[in-house]
Amino acid sequence: MQSGRGKRTCRRRPEEARGDARGRSALGNDALNRDALSNDARARGACARGEIIGTSGTSMARVARVDLPQRSVLKPLYAKAGFADAFAIDLPSNATGDAERLAAHMLMGQARWVGWLIALRDTLVAGFGLKTSSELRDDVATDRIDFFRVYDRRRHEIILGEDDRHLDFRLSVLVEESALCRRLVATTVVTFNHLGGRAYIAGIAPFHRLIVKSSLRRAERSGWPT
Repeated sequence: MQSGRGKRTCRRRPEEARGDARGRSALGNDALNRDALSNDARARGACARGEIIGTSGTSMARVARVDLPQRSVLKPLYAKAGFADAFAIDLPSNATGDAERLAAHMLMGQARWVGWLIALRDTLVAGFGLKTSSELRDDVATDRIDFFRVYDRRRHEIILGEDDRHLDFRLSVLVEESALCRRLVATTVVTFNHLGGRAYIAGIAPFHRLIVKSSLRRAERSGWPT
């Protein structure tokens, strides 16, 4: 130590330097661990959305909005779609991987309020010459699940939908499986035939999202087919 005539210098003890080095190493390891956890979570994607607890105390998978699936038969339609969205829910390991059975389970057990909305929609569009759900159900010559026409069926994906004057829509029900997750993805893709189709979707889009999410939740609550 020097007084007055020079700068005060202070040499750190070796053990203090080693302690700081260990601290920096621990901080670095913590950061690496956080990055690894973050990368793992991103890799898991929507299959790591967690669970919610129902009123009965049982755990239920969470419905999440996800990116349009790149392995879907509908992928070529994405670029020209006027409207498209996708929602997913985790599937348990004992659930069937048959997309057609899962689609029927999801669409045939919908909430009562969904039926009311569809009936209201039919009443509103009948005067414009658009197809109603009852007319589609009566078309027994066409392969259908409920009132949805079947366009393509594969083991892990089924394509449903309808072509109408104002728009053409497709619904994909796809089973996605990987080492990290197993989930069911419901994807809707709409192409417009004229401005009336755009206006129609603008009006029903909020209800569409409610119906898709409700259908997936109810299918999960009622138990997936095995």
